[in-house]
Amino acid sequence: MRNVLKSIKKMFTKPKEVPNPIKWRFNVKKVTEHLYHVHLTAFIEPSWRLYSQQSHPEGPMPTTILFDQNDALHFIDTPQEVGTLKEESNNQVVTKYYTYAVDFVQEVIIMAEGQTISGKVIYRPHSQYKCIEVCETEFDVLLA
Repeated sequence: MRNVLKSIKKMFTKPKEVPNPIKWRFNVKKVTEHLYHVHLTAFIEPSWRLYSQQSHPEGPMPTTILFDQNDALHFIDTPQEVGTLKEESNNQVVTKYYTYAVDFVQEVIIMAEGQTISGKVIYRPHSQYKCIEVCETEFDVLLA
């Protein structure tokens, strides 16, 4: 009887939410009058991984950075990854990831003053023993 009650309780109990092991900081650096570097910096808790944007299609979900449409901004290429990239190979799939920290740097040319760059980062943190649900972190940075 006790086991039946435990099973019923489990069905109606909200599962424990795993805290997000990735903390983000968003800032901007003015390079020239119209050129800016937007920094999306991830701080990764020990034993966790954040996967590169260039992950293998058959590997873990890559980190994806989406910028909101703004006609007054011109994005140069894609965000560059600055950090210690690690690689691991299993079943002929090379996995690229970061531990501790990585800085995604997007070059942006502004066409008009006082612009804001906004968007979101979509990622799925993994550790050696578990992965958590897909996370989305929104950002909004004034280019000044």
